[in-house]
Amino acid sequence: MDDLQKELIEAQLQKRILEDEKKGWMSYLEAEASDSENLRYSTPEEMAKAFLQERLAKLDLVEKLGAIQPELSVKDANIRSLEDDKARLSYPLRMLTSAVWKMTRRDYKMSWKDYANLDHLVPSRTERIAKPKPASSVKEIS
Repeated sequence: MDDLQKELIEAQLQKRILEDEKKGWMSYLEAEASDSENLRYSTPEEMAKAFLQERLAKLDLVEKLGAIQPELSVKDANIRSLEDDKARLSYPLRMLTSAVWKMTRRDYKMSWKDYANLDHLVPSRTERIAKPKPASSVKEIS
């Protein structure tokens, strides 16, 4: 009888420990559910399924990110290369443009005002329309 009573006490103790653990988990899950969304599971299997689904979704996203990462690295390298080329070529281009402008002004010794006064060189509309008549050079065939 004493053995039976010891087993009963151990079973009751184990039951109390399991109930306390269940209460702890339930309070934890309720606290987590109030922060984000309603995550109440009626069985541990439902919770395990939800956990595995979340884990698989996360792994899928990590896999997609891993596939995109090399492409982004290549594009970033191309962008850096083009920016370096642009920076390297912009200074000589500005210097050449400035030199050409200086040479043009020096060679012709003209300013923008002088360019505006070239109207006398352009034929007027009536001069362009009136064409001189060619001289008649008809030879008679004998």
